[in-house]
Amino acid sequence: NPTKIPGFFQVGRILHLEHFNHRVPDQDSSTAFFMNGLGLTRDPCQRTDETNKGDKAHVITWKGATWLFTSDANRQRFTASPEAFAPQYGGYCSNQMSLGNLSDIDTKVWRIIDNKLYFFGHDSGRKRWASETSERISDADQHWDYYLAH
Repeated sequence: NPTKIPGFFQVGRILHLEHFNHRVPDQDSSTAFFMNGLGLTRDPCQRTDETNKGDKAHVITWKGATWLFTSDANRQRFTASPEAFAPQYGGYCSNQMSLGNLSDIDTKVWRIIDNKLYFFGHDSGRKRWASETSERISDADQHWDYYLAH
């Protein structure tokens, strides 16, 4: 029934995206894609700058992705609570997710909100989240739950 299809699945809203996958079977595969496929080899426990390259001596696999750390202590911190360090929405753009779209990210554009990592495709999306942040997170969470369920 077309009337039950959410607005964010309407073709006119998605054709402009560079990357779109309307079916996300689980967060594991999208996390693995963004961590392995895009080479996000930064230590997720040290988000202070871009120089914190992980070392293959401190590695684990979680949700199908290889995670590198700068130290064994950071690897252990991540292992104890991976959800606290992993990117939200499987690594897709948080701003676009709040609008109901799946979109690629720029790994240099991110924010930490309530100790969670949110990636963005552009700085304009990151800036958009500076206002009404809780509403944007709520919208993105709702859309992400929908993607995971379908």
